Amino acid sequence: MCIDFYGREQQEAVLRRGGGNRVGYVSRRWVGVFGRSDRAPSRAPHRGVAVAFMEFVLSLDGQKLWAFRTGSPGGPRQYALRRLPVRRDFYDHKEWLQYRTDPDVNPYTEKTVLIFHRE
Repeated sequence: MCIDFYGREQQEAVLRRGGGNRVGYVSRRWVGVFGRSDRAPSRAPHRGVAVAFMEFVLSLDGQKLWAFRTGSPGGPRQYALRRLPVRRDFYDHKEWLQYRTDPDVNPYTEKTVLIFHRE
């Protein structure tokens, strides 16, 4: 069991090193949890730069870096990050399926709901 992007990245790393498909990652519907990475610019020493960074990361071009294969138009140059975009409208672009590292994953179409009770 692991965090999704750790599993996906490890699968990518083994494949990149010529290890084939001996390592894989599968999200089971009944245990999959989709979360987010917290990045808050509120206490950044250079708040303007932090806000600009956040605006880029949340733009469609920034989301492409998270989700596209290496060498794809708008994708990363060296390593696929294998992260799921947080923008719902990202998944509306069917023409991008050919570039995505995980084209069959869309957290907004999952039917299983996890209810978290802090207590």
